Amino acid sequence: MGFPVFTRSIWVREMKTARMRTAQIALAVKTYQVEHGQYPDSLAELEAEGWQLPTDPFGGGTYQYRLEGDGFVVWSIGPDMDDDQAGKDLDSFHETPDEERQRNPYDYDVIFRCER
Repeated sequence: MGFPVFTRSIWVREMKTARMRTAQIALAVKTYQVEHGQYPDSLAELEAEGWQLPTDPFGGGTYQYRLEGDGFVVWSIGPDMDDDQAGKDLDSFHETPDEERQRNPYDYDVIFRCER
């Protein structure tokens, strides 16, 4: 009986970890921008500067990053372990029809956007 509760607590921990780590990476990107006058083209540029970037709790791989307009976006592949290219976050997932959410209950990425 306790297993679903345990599973939920793991999901909550991983979501909070992913959110915190996307914010940490965003802070590193902003620091790079202040030091170099532009955002890095990739997270590899941060690593080349000596930044040790965390791993994604969902799948253990690297976080994703891209420049977007005047800013950037950093994201985790999320609990479905499928990279949706930062196209769907948890808030937009809640706006999808119930039937689709039940069919794919974890179909979203954990996203941090910075407009500037």
